[in-house]
Amino acid sequence: MRKAMFLMALMMIGATVHAVQIVPKANIDLPGKFSMSGNGVTLNGDTATGFGLGMECLAPVYEKLKAGIGLQYLLGRKVTSLEGRTMSDNNAFGHVPLYGTLQYSFSLPANPYIPSLNMGYGKVNLGYSMAYYGNDDFKGTTTMNGGLYWGIGAGTIINDKIVFEIMYDSFKGEQKAASGLAIDEPYNKVSISIGYLFDLK
Repeated sequence: MRKAMFLMALMMIGATVHAVQIVPKANIDLPGKFSMSGNGVTLNGDTATGFGLGMECLAPVYEKLKAGIGLQYLLGRKVTSLEGRTMSDNNAFGHVPLYGTLQYSFSLPANPYIPSLNMGYGKVNLGYSMAYYGNDDFKGTTTMNGGLYWGIGAGTIINDKIVFEIMYDSFKGEQKAASGLAIDEPYNKVSISIGYLFDLK
């Protein structure tokens, strides 16, 4: 995990060299869906609310279209139930995805109550969870590997600085036992985030 974090840090530093805008953000992740699949058996469950930190580096590519690179760090959150059975342990897991992002901006109708609320955007993310991790209660003696990450959402910018965003995110992860048994563990959530836009132009 340390190697993955180091690699991502280097990539983010490189991306900021060419970025026009940098947006650090914090998010709250609403209770999500988690499942475990292996040997033809699937267990579906729920997760608790979680929190995360992230940053995106963006640059314009065509008129209202921006492209960039992003990084999220999902703090540990608990699987609260599997197939209706409440989990009483202290399990916790998280993901650290590195991703590319495309963002399309559009004007919003005039708002007499919030005049500065005049710009919105839609966005898509696509990347890879470089680090899928869990505590001992979550992983036991297994090893954990990340997988595909994607997200879709929308946001708005107030006073050209404050960024509010809502995203639907999907993560793939895998646990592998010493016996070689692989367990697929997708995780889906909705997140609400707030960030601050630093314009480097």
